[in-house]
Amino acid sequence: MKPQSETFDFSRAQPSDSEVLNRLLGLYMHDMSEWFDVLPDDQADFGLRCDEYFQSNHPVFIARADDRPIGFALVKAAVPPSAASRDFRYELDEFFVMRGHRTRGVGTGFAHHIWNELPGEWIIRVLERNAPAVSFWRLAIETYVMKATEATPKPAIERHQWDAKTWVDFRFCNGQGMSSAP
Repeated sequence: MKPQSETFDFSRAQPSDSEVLNRLLGLYMHDMSEWFDVLPDDQADFGLRCDEYFQSNHPVFIARADDRPIGFALVKAAVPPSAASRDFRYELDEFFVMRGHRTRGVGTGFAHHIWNELPGEWIIRVLERNAPAVSFWRLAIETYVMKATEATPKPAIERHQWDAKTWVDFRFCNGQGMSSAP
């Protein structure tokens, strides 16, 4: 049973969080099996690991509710940050919040936290037939950008085909961090 009032924490994950993150990745892959033809191996392992993100110094985030892990985000930095350039580009590669914490603002708060931590140009790719994810990302981005500009801007939305699937690409730029909480 979930407590009435939970304390949420969104932070950068450390390599020491790998075992927990890999377990969350298994739950994520289970959810994604509704949209993709993925099955676990004979040991119920989907084979996705967070190690490459840590080894490549890509940002990894973990979400917790009352100190219990409930989600993660794996980000790929397309242009590595350098002292000479402020032209950062990020792709939200994988994002997951456990079902029991969805539709309560936790995912939106988690996404906003990540964008505050990493200002720059962003792309979020979503499988078009995953309508709940398309709706979630459209609203999360619009509310985030609206807080910065006091307007109701729309993210740039593009569609493309890849691997016989149609994808929706959300693109936006947040030149500076903004505050947000779930």
